[in-house]
Amino acid sequence: EYQVPKEAEMKENSSNLTEEERFRPLTDLLIDLAGNNHETYTPETIMGMGFGELRDALLSFSPLDEDNVKRVNKAEAEFWRRSEGWQTKPSDQLLQFDCGGQQWVWEVCFPTGTYETNNGNDMKLLEELLQAIEDEDIAAPAPIEQRWSASSSSLMSPAHGELGGLHSWVGIIMYL
Repeated sequence: EYQVPKEAEMKENSSNLTEEERFRPLTDLLIDLAGNNHETYTPETIMGMGFGELRDALLSFSPLDEDNVKRVNKAEAEFWRRSEGWQTKPSDQLLQFDCGGQQWVWEVCFPTGTYETNNGNDMKLLEELLQAIEDEDIAAPAPIEQRWSASSSSLMSPAHGELGGLHSWVGIIMYL
């Protein structure tokens, strides 16, 4: 079971790779796809592109082609692996993320028990969702997001429920 370290034991941990090294899986794939599609991306033209711009460019070659999306997802996973770590900063500096361009998001929220007793609905939904994606050969760009929250007393909240309740949120994103 994972134990959260005490603040005194925490040391800032971030990738020791350069930005160029972290982005290389994405930039290399973009140059490869561009060459195969007679586009004009070069190392010089992609140098200032951020993560979201790179992912948008990669998906734009064939956004509904399962094999292309799998290649993009693999490059993105490697980018995140190379970028892993943690740091402590004020929330206005840390909780910002370059999502990329336009997107359609389908999100659902549902009860999944309590903090003490999770009923398993959260993992069951994801297992069934991933199986359907594989069975139907759906081009599903990463990530499929899942997070949890406490129940809310607000009647308008999708997470409305009793005190101590636990809700799971699942979001599926399609980049345009």
